[in-house]
Amino acid sequence: MYNPQTFGSTGGLLGRLRRPPHLDGGLVVDLKPERVQEWLAARPDWRLILRGKGLTRAKELSTVTAATVYASLIAHLAAVAELPAKVVLCGCRVEVTLVSGRHHDGLYPLTEDVLDLAGQIG
Repeated sequence: MYNPQTFGSTGGLLGRLRRPPHLDGGLVVDLKPERVQEWLAARPDWRLILRGKGLTRAKELSTVTAATVYASLIAHLAAVAELPAKVVLCGCRVEVTLVSGRHHDGLYPLTEDVLDLAGQIG
């Protein structure tokens, strides 16, 4: 069952990131802005947030049960991908926020893994 404490911005999955995203010689490989804009153009339900370091979308489902199952699916996909996800469930509405992860100075840039996860979520 969905537990909002699991996905909080301090601790939760964000605090338990097991590996840094897309390392290449010790540096995070972020996406070019053109790549992100192209991806967003093909998926208008998603939008950039957090100064371009996060993706978010909201989806309204027909029942609370369907919304709960959808939120659980998102949590499972994020856990399998080892990426943090903030999922907010309010009645039939599910809001999801994805980032690459946190480091001591803030958020990592978006990576291909985040776009892949967002694509799986739909």
